[in-house]
Amino acid sequence: MKSTKFFTSKSSLLAVGLLSASAALMALPAKAATVQVNLSDKTNTNTSEYPTVSVTLDDTSNPGKITATVNVVPGSTGYIGDLRGVYFNIPGVSGLTIAPVSGGPLTAISTNGDFKSFDKSADLQGTKLSFNAGVEVGKQGIAQGDDYRTTTFTISGNGLTLSAFTSQTVGARLMSVGDPNDSNRDLSSKTAGTAPKTVTASNPSGGGSTPAPAPAPAAETPVAPTAPAPAAETPTAPAPAPAAETPVAPTAPAPAAETPTAPAPAPVAETPAAPTAPAPVAETPAAPTAPTEPAGTPAPSNPGPGGDAEQVPEPATMAGSALGLAALMKWRKNRKATKSN
Repeated sequence: MKSTKFFTSKSSLLAVGLLSASAALMALPAKAATVQVNLSDKTNTNTSEYPTVSVTLDDTSNPGKITATVNVVPGSTGYIGDLRGVYFNIPGVSGLTIAPVSGGPLTAISTNGDFKSFDKSADLQGTKLSFNAGVEVGKQGIAQGDDYRTTTFTISGNGLTLSAFTSQTVGARLMSVGDPNDSNRDLSSKTAGTAPKTVTASNPSGGGSTPAPAPAPAAETPVAPTAPAPAAETPTAPAPAPAAETPVAPTAPAPAAETPTAPAPAPVAETPAAPTAPAPVAETPAAPTAPTEPAGTPAPSNPGPGGDAEQVPEPATMAGSALGLAALMKWRKNRKATKSN
């Protein structure tokens, strides 16, 4: 439904555009890329055999300028003529300039209506026509090859376009008219013609020329409308899901490497050092003491001098016993301490 409405709306707009364009085109004059003016004799009688002159004005060969190409057209019996002068009436254009391009050389040029410098063999006296621009081609006579039947030159000016020549008079002077096979060719011809009605140039010149009318809008030549698919029927691709919608799988931070700290060193097993039993102190047996006399044995009488000496233990023997006893007590003490641990 939406597509049908859109198509109908667009078709209506195109129809309106076509009607407007048609009205505009009907109001506009025809355009022309060239204007051709045909000139014929204006002063002689019995001119059916006389040559005519064709002047073509072109605004495309040299953009920004009008190119004039002038050709002598042989008469019905082949009569030809030497082209001596070409004249224009270009009103309302300032800054006129004429420059040669090819063909017969321009020996004199005027853009202000003063043709005093032109040779009499090149004038159009007697035609009762007036001109404000013109050129003289070559010289009088056809000696030494000065026999020109064509010439091309450009005309430029402020705002000059083909429309400036609308319904204006163009003239040309021919000398040495006659049969090309006759060396006498003693006729002459003063020709003229009127340019057809033109309104606008197909390629307006630059430098202040009158602008060409704006081109018809594009709607004037509609392309067969093709119903565009309604926008709704061609959904735009969904916007990509935001990055947040595709969470990156959280990577649980690796627990701070619970690198188990090296277990506390097991308490040094207080492996009791194998008690090294102290080397038993060699119980150096005390030196046997001399047996005492049996009890009841009456101590010997202290002999006096010269009698028997009383037997007392030796100091060395007593010291050894004391040391041995002390060593034995220390060993027992150490052993007892080891057992308690």
